[in-house]
Amino acid sequence: MQKLHSQLPARQSFISDADLRLACLAFDKDKSNRLEGEEIRELFKSIFGFDIWNGKPVQQEYTFPQFKVVLEDMHRRFPNWNVAGKLMKWAREHPAVVALQKQPKMDRPPTKKALLIGINYSGTANELGGCINDVRSEMRVLTNVFGFPQENVLLLTEDQNDSSKLPTCANMRRGLRWLLDGAQAGDT
Repeated sequence: MQKLHSQLPARQSFISDADLRLACLAFDKDKSNRLEGEEIRELFKSIFGFDIWNGKPVQQEYTFPQFKVVLEDMHRRFPNWNVAGKLMKWAREHPAVVALQKQPKMDRPPTKKALLIGINYSGTANELGGCINDVRSEMRVLTNVFGFPQENVLLLTEDQNDSSKLPTCANMRRGLRWLLDGAQAGDT
């Protein structure tokens, strides 16, 4: 029996990974590479024309491979729904997917860069409080939560000893040039 099983062709997926990725990217509003519950609900509403969960909660989030498993399960359990056919028809016609298909191919993975400027105007009549603390907090969020590499976050604040890190007009312009240098579609 095992010999016979090994001679069977490998099970093919009903949808290609590339097609599924395009469909997922169109609904991945926060660009997290995951489909959260409401994004999934909207995707299926667009394909089938109704909420297949009838208002019940959808699993919190799916990665693209997990979502593919869900689609394959639906395809197997509900063949009359024509999940693959409707998804492909939707993907060929949906403007967001068409726009994604027209995007130029990227030479590299997306880059995450940030320029943060905190100026308290210390020692002036217009002194502010907390601006430097705010940008330092933003830096922690970008690096710890959103995965920005620390070396890709340029912080200009007036409390630094390095003159190239002070928020002068020249340093801000240099920072903007650094931010845009080599930028491609898909970068953050």
